[in-house]
Parts: sequence; structure tokens; C-alpha cells
Amino acid sequence: MTKMDAIRIGKFFGYMIRALPNRPKEKHVDDAKAVLEHHFDEHKWCGDWCLRKRQTPERKQQTNQCYRSKTKDTLLYEKVKAIVECFVTAEALAEVSHGMDTQMNESLNNAISWFAPKNKVFCSVGSLQNRLSMAIGINSVGFLSHYRRLLSRLGISLTPDVIHFLRVKDRERSTRLAKLKTSAKKKKRMKSKIDTLRSETATAVKERARREGTCSRGRNVAAGSSGGFTAEELEVSNKSSKKNNTKDVTCRHCGKKGHSRRSSKDCDKHIPPKKKRATKKDDGHTLDAKEAQGLEELPLDDDSLAEFHDAGTWSDSDDDEDGSIVDVNTAARGTL
Repeated sequence: MTKMDAIRIGKFFGYMIRALPNRPKEKHVDDAKAVLEHHFDEHKWCGDWCLRKRQTPERKQQTNQCYRSKTKDTLLYEKVKAIVECFVTAEALAEVSHGMDTQMNESLNNAISWFAPKNKVFCSVGSLQNRLSMAIGINSVGFLSHYRRLLSRLGISLTPDVIHFLRVKDRERSTRLAKLKTSAKKKKRMKSKIDTLRSETATAVKERARREGTCSRGRNVAAGSSGGFTAEELEVSNKSSKKNNTKDVTCRHCGKKGHSRRSSKDCDKHIPPKKKRATKKDDGHTLDAKEAQGLEELPLDDDSLAEFHDAGTWSDSDDDEDGSIVDVNTAARGTL
């Protein structure tokens, strides 16, 4: 089982569901067999969505489409059949044969997940009902209409700045939804899906070839073997893969030829990596020592100061009659 199998079976299931509304209900179970059988190149049960069943045997041989084989992939067929069986019963098909588009449901589910994240519990408070109501209202009529109706019922007036903000949000939402419906956007999404499917199909083909023994690493590479390379071809390939000749290259650091960088051991200015680290470390210590010595040798601002005192503090009560500030420490020393 590969990712290619999952992608293709999912697509075939969607094609089959779209064709169910136009088919009798008693044939729905038989039509659903095409989901698995089509993947294994059996098109007896396929509907009009299958082009393979209308091709001639010669045309089928010419196409390079990848299909599983019931003979080579028997185990895979049985495993996938057991998984798909519960989704192709009459009761399950009756739930999806309504013929209506379900993208609106997915859009609403995504909106509700944004307002009420699944990793948080809101079931014990009224917040869940409020969040669901907001998601339904915005998804139905848009930001501006929803908040206008909501705030009007709450008796809250809308200010111009709030109205401007809601209009911007509503315009962004409308533009985004309209862009998703354009042909260019749809083609881009489809191209991304097709590229992914092609990449996964190539991986599945390689894995099946390895299991069958028709593909291995280094196969048919030996010179002279059937389908391999000749000795002359290997010699040319080896010559082209060699590095460029550096005999005529001149180093711009030492002036010698044969190398171009100081990292070469032939360079006169080459410094081993360990020595580089040691030099840098020593230089750092030397700079720190010089800086510390310079700080210790700095003179004081006033050499006449023989002792240090605490910083003076004052309050409004310490003001003189003329409004000048008196230093508390100075006053205390004068008193003593």
C-alpha cells in the first residue's frame, strides 16, 4: 500500500458517487464495485466516468497508465477490499447518493472549528451556543450583515470606525471566495493534485519493480555488459567528473601557484584550525586583561575626597524658609 493507492481510490470513490443519482438504487451496490476493480484494471463495473473500458486492447497496451494487478498484488487487493467493503453497502451509499454538493458543509465545519476549537471544551458553558451562532451567521450573510443584525438586537449603535472595519472584513471574505471559484484558481489546485499523484505513482512503480527484482541499484552499469556502458564511455565519464586542474592557479595571499585559498596546507599563511581557535581565545583573554587594567588605573574625579558618604536625601519638610533644599546628612554632621 502506498500513498498513490489511497489518492486514486479516493478519487474513484468520488467519481462513482457523482454518477449514483442518475442510476437505479438497486444497481448502486454493483456500481460501487468499480472503486476497487478500476484500480486493479478491471472495468466491468465502471460507469461513464471511466474512459479505460472504451479503449481497445491495442490502445490499452500503448498507454503508460499505472494499474495494480490482481495477480501480482493479490495481498493488496484483499486488504483494500476489506477496508472498502464497509463504505459500499446499500445503507452507506444511500447517504451519499443525494446528488447535492457538500462543499458548503465542509466550509461551515471549518468555520465552526475556528470559532470553537476541538481541543477546548465549551459544553458546560453558554459560550458554545454563542460561537456556533456567530459561525452560522457569518457563513450565511457575511460579516457586515451579521454584526449589524446582532448589535441592533442588543441595542448597540455602530460607530463609523466599526462599520469601516466590518466592511473591510466582508470585502476580504467576498474577494477570497470569488477568487476560489475562478478557473485559474481551480486549474492551479488541480495541477498541484496531479503533480502529487504523478510523483506518488512514480514511487509506487519503483517499489513494485524492486519487489519483482526488475530494478536494483547499479543495475547494468558494468562495462561491456548487455545494455551497459562501454569502456570508452566510462573513461570519458571519469575524465569529465574530475576536478578542474589547479596547477596554474595563483594564491592571492602568498603568491604561490597550485592553490587559491589560505585554507590550503601549501599556503605559507596557512593556519591550522586548532591553532586558529587557540589564537582567538588568547586574544580574547588579552583584551579582557587590558580593559580591566585600564579601568583600575582610572583616577577619581576628585582626588581631595578622602572618604565616601551616603547619598543625601531630602523631603518637603527639610526645605529652608527661602525654599532651598538642605542635605539631611550635612545637617546631622553639623549637629553632632
